Amino acid sequence: MATQIVLNLSLAGIWLFLSDSPSLGSFVFGYLLGAFFLSAFYSQTQKQFYLRKIWRAFVLFIVFCKEVIIANLSVLRYVCLPLSHLNPGIVALNIDLRTNFEIVLLANMITLTPGTLTVEIAPEGNILYIHMLDCADAPRVLSHIEKEFVNRIKEVVGYD
Repeated sequence: MATQIVLNLSLAGIWLFLSDSPSLGSFVFGYLLGAFFLSAFYSQTQKQFYLRKIWRAFVLFIVFCKEVIIANLSVLRYVCLPLSHLNPGIVALNIDLRTNFEIVLLANMITLTPGTLTVEIAPEGNILYIHMLDCADAPRVLSHIEKEFVNRIKEVVGYD
């Protein structure tokens, strides 16, 4: 991925050098033109183009922000209603992420989302224990975490 970034920046620099009026706009145009040609080149190979990973990471960030807002509204509802509606508990989430970075990223995303807290990561790294404010519909919430966070982390990393 680093090679692709350097190559794209080099193509943009060459474009800037060859243009008759060097400017930021000319560099950006050269960068986009280089990205287009590199994308066409890498579509013929088995390697994934780096802008796809960056785009998927951006989508993961947007989904995370959306989930934080939704969870904040849900916690606000719990605060405003009587506490008899709460059903707190700890649930286990089986995950199949490969690296410690991916597991810790998921654990932190869960912790930063209001209403949930990652309590422990199993030593094998395949189970997260999550404290939830309301476990009434825990299977649906775990399925949602799997779909919105785990699968998107896999997309960013590039699991086949």
